[in-house]
Amino acid sequence: MLAIISIAILISFFFTLDLIQTPKKGAFYVRNLIQLIVISIPSVYKSVNSSEAQFLINWDKYFYCIFAISFFIFILFTYFLHYKQLVYSANRYGIDKEFSFVGFLQIGNSSFQDEINGLIDISVKNKTKIASSVFKSLSASLPKYICDLNLAVVDASENKYDLIDFSCFVLETFISNFLSHTDARFSIRKYDPETNAMNAVFSTRHEDLPSPIPLNKDNLITLSMKNKRPVIYSRNKKFHYDTKKSLKNNMFDDYVTYCIVADSNKNIPMLSVNLDVKGTQSIKRMQTLVDNSIFTIICDTIKIKSMVLESNKGLCNESSS
Repeated sequence: MLAIISIAILISFFFTLDLIQTPKKGAFYVRNLIQLIVISIPSVYKSVNSSEAQFLINWDKYFYCIFAISFFIFILFTYFLHYKQLVYSANRYGIDKEFSFVGFLQIGNSSFQDEINGLIDISVKNKTKIASSVFKSLSASLPKYICDLNLAVVDASENKYDLIDFSCFVLETFISNFLSHTDARFSIRKYDPETNAMNAVFSTRHEDLPSPIPLNKDNLITLSMKNKRPVIYSRNKKFHYDTKKSLKNNMFDDYVTYCIVADSNKNIPMLSVNLDVKGTQSIKRMQTLVDNSIFTIICDTIKIKSMVLESNKGLCNESSS
């Protein structure tokens, strides 16, 4: 019996290896037909031979069951420990092509890895090209933008802006300086304790405020708060909460969300910004601004304004008491 179990596991291992490594052409199917015939010989022999040899009885009893179980386990290992890792590495580089495990098996492991590596090379070259374009435009527009922000921060310290007005200024100026030729929209959400949701209080498309995002559902605002950094939808799709079916209605193709103010005691996001864009070039430009921390630095000025307001509020409370 032990010999039969060992044979079943060994054959299933090589069968799986052949299935994974080999492109599926005519020779593959002929080879597997031969394998099927070979492992069926003992059962065929038993059916035409009247003798009840124990080996043949055990073969029918154990071999096919062990073979099927081993094959299933090997396939699971291949899927989760190899195929999923290859797809994950592609997604890390922003490759949004849909891959399938069946397609992986059809072309074989080597060809699939070559395809992934080729797509990564193209993605890296495109990102370098986009980054070069972004930094070129930054060199022209960033100095003026910093001056504008400095003036706004001074005004904010003198309470000429409230937090929302200041945030609107920062984000609208950001779009006009860095995303003026793209279909981009900034929106600001604020925590509503009555509904336990993040409600939109401003959008650069004034006529189209986004819908609320409930905090008891998976969402990117909470993820951003936990990670303490901006998060991009296309890299974290399972956390997306679809307001107004925006993706299905092609209102945007990708977006970044950043929780800029949070209540650390209650672990609740209080204020967040969202930038959504349409079109391949807009997506690449947005991702470059996020990946190089430019988006974070700009949005953190809003966080500073929030801290200034809290500090001023504390001073007022002390003076009144």
